[in-house]
Amino acid sequence: MLSVNASAISAAMHSAGLGFYPSQYLGGWYQPASNLSRASSTPTPWPRTLTERASSASNSPPLGVVSFALSRQRAPRSHARRLQQLHAQRSAHLSERLSGDLINLGYYYAQMQVGTPPQRFSLIVDTGSSVTAVPCAGCSRCGRHTNPRYDPTRSSTFRLMACDEAVHCRACHGDRCSYRVSYQEGSSYSGYLAQDVLHIGHGAEPRCASLRFAFGCSTEETGLFKSQQADGIMGLASSRKPHSEPQNPTVLEALVEQGVVANAFSLCIDGKIGRLTFGMAADAAGAAPRVWTNVEDANFYSIKVTSVKIGARATRTSLAHAHSALPSCGDRAKP
Repeated sequence: MLSVNASAISAAMHSAGLGFYPSQYLGGWYQPASNLSRASSTPTPWPRTLTERASSASNSPPLGVVSFALSRQRAPRSHARRLQQLHAQRSAHLSERLSGDLINLGYYYAQMQVGTPPQRFSLIVDTGSSVTAVPCAGCSRCGRHTNPRYDPTRSSTFRLMACDEAVHCRACHGDRCSYRVSYQEGSSYSGYLAQDVLHIGHGAEPRCASLRFAFGCSTEETGLFKSQQADGIMGLASSRKPHSEPQNPTVLEALVEQGVVANAFSLCIDGKIGRLTFGMAADAAGAAPRVWTNVEDANFYSIKVTSVKIGARATRTSLAHAHSALPSCGDRAKP
């Protein structure tokens, strides 16, 4: 009788990068001996087949036989590729430089490009909304911003999103799915949904990505959105909030769905500069240690404020029992 240590074999195969797959099942792991053919008492050399047979030590007929075969196989290529993708996704990240300040502008923005050939836009990084939008050509109710408006006729990869194609369509006007986002302080932007290629990190960054992405083509802006210097907005709040209708994926969600990065992002702001990073990335050199806190409200990114320090003086206020939204361009967006 040949004794097989399956655990040791599995561990050895795992360390060698090989899969451990039973290649033969005889009607289950255990059946009466009468239903099974007697296994050969002569073991077949590795790596072709290993056979284990259990029988009674006495001369009486065996009570049962456990028989299985082990074969040396490499993991399927699709599985190996998936593991490689997951490893690359976990370590991959995309980074964008931020400009702006909270005192004079009240926001930070990133430079991104849309279309083929690319058209450049400055987008406010907003953690209170989930829509990404830029002003479009022909908009008579849009303000004057840093860059020219997005011109669909100049992009070979532009296309409208049909009303039944968008995840959520507030209203349908002809063949266009419209949207409107309003803020509590009175600002708003509205237009129709479109799809084009979004380019991220296509500057001095070492890594970049281009992906098809659904965004808002604004035809009207009011309040701060009309008077701001930045061209548009990039919403990073979840598009799948509990008890709310789902929206089209955000930039981060689209990157995750297409396997570019892991489901994480970080904001680092300091004075008039900063950095937005998509994916799991190591802390920047010289940066303060990363601090983790639980997300207590699934609808918004929030932090629990325990104290406020001004100069060398720290004070505890009512904020110790409140939650504050992360820096964004304004108040939380209305549902």
